[in-house]
Amino acid sequence: MKLKIVVISLIIILVQGCQFGSSSRLDIAESKLSLTPVTIKRYGKALFELDTNKLQSELKNIQSEFPQFLNGDLDDTANINRLRVFVSDTQLIHLYHKTIKIYPGLSELEQSLSRSFGYLSWYFPQFEIPQVYSYISGVQTDAPVLAADKSLVIALDCYLGQDEEVYKKMGIPVYKSRRMTPEHIVTDVFSAVYAVYFEIQHTTNTLLDEMVAAGKRFYFLEAVQPEKEDFLLLGYSKEQYDWIKKHEGAVWSTLVGEQILYKGDQILFRKMFADGPFSQDFSQEAPPRLGEFIGWQIVRGFMEKNEDISLSDMLLITDSQKILAGSNYKPRR
Repeated sequence: MKLKIVVISLIIILVQGCQFGSSSRLDIAESKLSLTPVTIKRYGKALFELDTNKLQSELKNIQSEFPQFLNGDLDDTANINRLRVFVSDTQLIHLYHKTIKIYPGLSELEQSLSRSFGYLSWYFPQFEIPQVYSYISGVQTDAPVLAADKSLVIALDCYLGQDEEVYKKMGIPVYKSRRMTPEHIVTDVFSAVYAVYFEIQHTTNTLLDEMVAAGKRFYFLEAVQPEKEDFLLLGYSKEQYDWIKKHEGAVWSTLVGEQILYKGDQILFRKMFADGPFSQDFSQEAPPRLGEFIGWQIVRGFMEKNEDISLSDMLLITDSQKILAGSNYKPRR
């Protein structure tokens, strides 16, 4: 009987220890959030469903709903002709039909955005949630989400799934198409939000500067999506993420041992931050952008050990050495 009590006590201690170890200051109950419903205005759908035989009048009918897209003079024949060419493009029409098949409705995405904006408002109560639009971009992979003038614009044709035949025909590499899925939209939205509204621009002279700058962005993304798995936030496959978790200590030891943390070599920057299928200097199993991962862990450590510093205060810190020192970042080899 005594043995049973001891075993049960040990189990309780272990469970409590695990719960404590996994806690994070970003674990905010959703019930505490003030959620504002997000409605995505579908410009792509409205545009490609217009009657092209009455294009001018049809465009005027939707102009007030989509001023960010139709802010030109619709009595100007040249403007109408440009739009006619756009909506008559067979490739764009094909992409539109593909998009409608994948996204017949956007309620799930709208709910996800509403939840993430709720977290954002928790940290930044004065932030005004922008109006969100979607459109057909012609697969503009360099800017799948645009943020400006209190508007967010999502190119839904950039999120048709990693096995989409159009992407293969366009020659989009697998490491990119793997991130062109519905589950990556919210992360890309808030990457754009961060870049436009929250990122503090300052000179990055060293590898450490660049890593901490990237770490701030990923900590921000984690704050607004605390439920999302790390590998998805990073845009990694599960296998790539498992590799870096296993070799994190070895990668850090290499950076410290070779004394390159405080170097400003552009070739080194490319090795640590360039996108691609893998990081050649480490292993073909090593994910790309290792500098982003390491920077994120440094910022995470800093925030966990400095609970008096808010997310907004942390973003204002430009001294990367201060963040590294305050993180006590020492991953095990």
